[in-house]
Amino acid sequence: MQKVDISTSAEFQRKFDGFYRVRRNKDWRDKCFEYFEEIRSDSNIAFERIINALYKRLPQSPIESSFSSKLLATLTPPKPIWDSRVLKRLKFDEYWIKTLIIDNAIAVYKKYVIGTRNIRKVMSLGIILTNSISIFRNTRVLQKKRK
Repeated sequence: MQKVDISTSAEFQRKFDGFYRVRRNKDWRDKCFEYFEEIRSDSNIAFERIINALYKRLPQSPIESSFSSKLLATLTPPKPIWDSRVLKRLKFDEYWIKTLIIDNAIAVYKKYVIGTRNIRKVMSLGIILTNSISIFRNTRVLQKKRK
């Protein structure tokens, strides 16, 4: 990340809001971007710390599981973003209501990280298998048998 002050950079905030489709009022966004600026150089930042801090800074707001994961993913790119569709596909949809309690949101995110890690492994194996099949199909032995 370039060295701009996230809490005041209108360009960064506009791009971030556009990329993650953040649709909140200015006061809410100002508080979040102030916090983002505070934690941006913390190499040990964790979902638990972000979600708890946002909960304290935004007392009138619901628990910010998705936004917390977006901050974390921006700072540590291998981390997954909380997405309701992915939660449903991972069969975590029964946890959705339970995430209204912050400790449950943290527990669900930990399971979500494991689930998305497993999906990435399966996808990687699928790509390897697809590439292997393509290579096999293009071998001379297989091409001769087709004639």
